[in-house]
Amino acid sequence: MTVDVGTLAQTSEPLGVELAVAVGVADPPAGGRVEDAEGDVEEQAARPDSTTATATADSAALDGKRNRIDTMEADSSTRAPPVKAGRVAAVTEERTGEAFELGEQLTVVGSRLRPGDPAPDFALDHFDGNAITTVRLADTAGRVRLLSVVNSLDTPVCDVQTRRWASTAPEGVVVYTISMDLPFAQQRWMGDAGAEHAALSSHRSEDFGTDYGVLIKEWRMLQRALFVVDGDGTIVYAEYVADQMQEPDYGAAVAVAGLRPL
Repeated sequence: MTVDVGTLAQTSEPLGVELAVAVGVADPPAGGRVEDAEGDVEEQAARPDSTTATATADSAALDGKRNRIDTMEADSSTRAPPVKAGRVAAVTEERTGEAFELGEQLTVVGSRLRPGDPAPDFALDHFDGNAITTVRLADTAGRVRLLSVVNSLDTPVCDVQTRRWASTAPEGVVVYTISMDLPFAQQRWMGDAGAEHAALSSHRSEDFGTDYGVLIKEWRMLQRALFVVDGDGTIVYAEYVADQMQEPDYGAAVAVAGLRPL
């Protein structure tokens, strides 16, 4: 490409540095050379306050921001998801072949508890007809607790199981019926049945179900079960009923707990 002094020659070649030189130098000194003009432009571009230097710096800053964004995105894609406060991240066991109803095989979430295991604490809802309160296992420390776990109070076998404790609650034992029913439905049922023991609702979360190994995955209900917890908070009896159409062994729970027969 050729450049006349003060004039830009037409050419089909791509416009490069020569264009910047021709436009930037309108009146070069007589006898001057384009190379001298190019040197002047390069010197000007090197100055901190020049337009070219500013554009170069802006471009470098933009590239730096893009690199930082790319790094942040890469970090976030490999970062582990947050863990709920107060709970340890772990793989929850899912058990098959341990619960069913008629021809339906059910998956139970959570590990089985066995005699000698510490009873997991819980915080469940109780509605007394006036207000909802939170009931914890620790509230009755020092006393024997019997946890009667059912699918739903509005089902036939659960109805029978709960009425059994309602009519003949073991003396000196704190009895809780636990389900994922709403606390209002529980209170209605307990009132109609004339039951005097408390019904506790785990509807807010699945923590009780997984902690006690009774959460039915397909139903989001609790597997039928009985637990006896001694005054020190240790499991002394645990029964997981496989057939959800069958009642638990009431007598065995009472005998293990050293209570009077029902």
